[in-house]
Amino acid sequence: MVLRCRALARRILYFGGIRPTRFAGSERRRTNGCRRDQSQPRGVHCEMLRCYGSAGTVMIAERSWLNTQRTLAIRLTKPALSNVWWPLRLRVENEAAEKALILWLNSTLGLLTSLAHRVPTRGAWIQFKKPTIQNMPVLDVLALSANQLRTIASAYDKIAGRELSTIVNMAIDPTRIAIDDLFCQVLDIPSVEGLRAELAEEPIIKLRYCQEQREVTPEPDDQMQFELI
Repeated sequence: MVLRCRALARRILYFGGIRPTRFAGSERRRTNGCRRDQSQPRGVHCEMLRCYGSAGTVMIAERSWLNTQRTLAIRLTKPALSNVWWPLRLRVENEAAEKALILWLNSTLGLLTSLAHRVPTRGAWIQFKKPTIQNMPVLDVLALSANQLRTIASAYDKIAGRELSTIVNMAIDPTRIAIDDLFCQVLDIPSVEGLRAELAEEPIIKLRYCQEQREVTPEPDDQMQFELI
């Protein structure tokens, strides 16, 4: 099967026009899904109600510490707003497609694509701008067959409650490995085990050079150069 990807917001997702304003806690998210959310506006004025029209069930982290973050995307059971997550929603209501997209964004291939579209700020502290996310290629979940979506959605229901390890430990994270194996099976693509291990060694994630001890050949001093001449 050919791996079909599209820009995130061109066909697959819809971005609200107002900046997110509620539902915090990107560093505390440890799973792909939330059982409950507390994002319903209560006793707020009309402006807040208008903002709530931009709410979504798909959340992508706006800012992240790659060395401590566990997930870059989550799915909520109800539309919500956020001050640290970008809320999005599918152009076509499809719960199975949402689940497939969330798993993809937290897979090795999804993380690799996301990190390639990051906006660097300071070391492992990165952010994702709205225009960047809109043009980021992702798996075209709406082009998957009904059987493929059903398989991925079923796996999501089993994986969503499992704890993800930090991204820096992705190479040995059993939950991340299960997500990768799922897509390799459904999409009929080669194993990404080697890619996952290499991505975990990236300096932007580990915050140190790939080769910690480098042999530096000292330059000869003036006296040495004189003797050689």
